[in-house]
Amino acid sequence: MRTGIRASIACCIASLICPTAWAYDAIVKKERFDLQGDFTTINNKAIKNVKIGYETYGTLSANKDNVILLCHGSLNNSHFAGKYDPSDLHPGVWDHVIGPGNILDTDKYFVIASDSLTNFRVKDPHVITTGPASPDPDNGGQRYAMRFPIVTIADFVEIQKRLLDSLGIRKLHAVMGASMGGMQALEWAARYPDMVARAIAVTAQAEQGPYDIELKDLVVSIIELDPNWSKGDYYGKKEPEDGLAVALKSFRMTVTSYAPLDRQYDRKWADGHKNPAESLQNKFTVQADIDQAVHQEAKIGDANSWIYIAQALNLFQLGHGNNLRGGMAKIKAKVLFIPSKSDLLMFPDFSRQAFSVLKSMGKNVDIFELQGDGGHAESANIDQAEIKLREFLN
Repeated sequence: MRTGIRASIACCIASLICPTAWAYDAIVKKERFDLQGDFTTINNKAIKNVKIGYETYGTLSANKDNVILLCHGSLNNSHFAGKYDPSDLHPGVWDHVIGPGNILDTDKYFVIASDSLTNFRVKDPHVITTGPASPDPDNGGQRYAMRFPIVTIADFVEIQKRLLDSLGIRKLHAVMGASMGGMQALEWAARYPDMVARAIAVTAQAEQGPYDIELKDLVVSIIELDPNWSKGDYYGKKEPEDGLAVALKSFRMTVTSYAPLDRQYDRKWADGHKNPAESLQNKFTVQADIDQAVHQEAKIGDANSWIYIAQALNLFQLGHGNNLRGGMAKIKAKVLFIPSKSDLLMFPDFSRQAFSVLKSMGKNVDIFELQGDGGHAESANIDQAEIKLREFLN
């Protein structure tokens, strides 16, 4: 029953970007990084036993100077290319641009990506993260739940920096990411200007404004209205899957746009014998498919972790807490913005404005707009920018 359609929907919800081909012809392994000692957040809170997962593609050069760091979006993880097993249904989320001779050429570059703190997909066996679903060593090993410290995009960057330090990597040829990953790329450029040579922000922005904050509040409020959320104290009990599924659905409607749904579904009934005009239980195909997809996604996600991710996004301003121009002024890297012309979540105007500000400062900055009507998920078609990306990376 339309399993291909449902898998496609789930992919877009989980990662915002859904590959069209398996270009990285290799089996990959999720590695684990354990941070030595406590991690102190930007807001001066200590987190013990921090661990994250990471993946690599290609070979690190002898001088360790061929590194491209990829940063993932709010609902996906570090699985950017390849498969964990030949039987996997889907490769990594940017598989179609990573590989020998591809845009992110693994014959030339060493590509690395890590799972974020408070990763939403904590129940995925291939995700390694520390967050509200983790055991609190100071509380008898009970889950942190909402006692976990608030973290920020800058904290995600600091954990990535510790990972790179452990590998002896002191220079980044480029940092690149889509959505929340693009914010991390910009934060890297401002926080470590002498380490980052290039920053590529795809469908991202340099700070979160009131529109974005209120959109995420809508998502969080839906979760909190589920009685099973129980103020975050649901571990070991019935989880707020229904609220999480509806929140995922509302989020998806800002990630896509009307045109792809029109092409895929039109006004077809889920069951050709059940007219929606005759009963509220009779669904259109778009309703039935997305309902099933988001409920499947809710089973591998964690509601609290998404709430923490939402707050990390809310707090984002390039340079963390400084004024935006102050954060931008720190950047020495070449910067490339790649917005989506049809984006309804992170409007292309945000990228255009950031481009203009950096340009006025005399920074080396460029912009390329993805065409098409896919909305925020148009980053699936990042290969539209192939010529620009190859030129920029070279």
